[in-house]
Amino acid sequence: MYTLKNIDDRFVANCIVKYSKPRVRRFVIDTGARYTCCSYDYINPALKEEDFSNCRTKMLGGFVANVGMKFYECKLDQFTIGTVDLKDQNIWITFDPRIADSLLGMDILKQVLFLNRPDKGEVDIYTDYDELKEDLL
Repeated sequence: MYTLKNIDDRFVANCIVKYSKPRVRRFVIDTGARYTCCSYDYINPALKEEDFSNCRTKMLGGFVANVGMKFYECKLDQFTIGTVDLKDQNIWITFDPRIADSLLGMDILKQVLFLNRPDKGEVDIYTDYDELKEDLL
């Protein structure tokens, strides 16, 4: 289990992302976001856009009013939310400098159980139902 505190009306998770080497990065939990996405330099500042010329791309909106941004699919060797290791995952990265937030979207969140605890101002993330059940009982 990994517990997130509500800070300034946001739940932010410390995540381990491993592309070429592991890095700890902060992602905002966004259940309204379909995809997990961030700037390329959050994963590895040495990445170049041309390195992703053969990867899938998406134009995603919601970052800048009325403007889409181009994102590239990026395969990570590891993605861990706090202590919840999800092994290798694909996320979406952009080389557009206007992006400000790194979002943990439903493409990854749907793989875990999470429980909003409004009375405590927390969200708990669990690897599976057994872990959740053990915590609640």
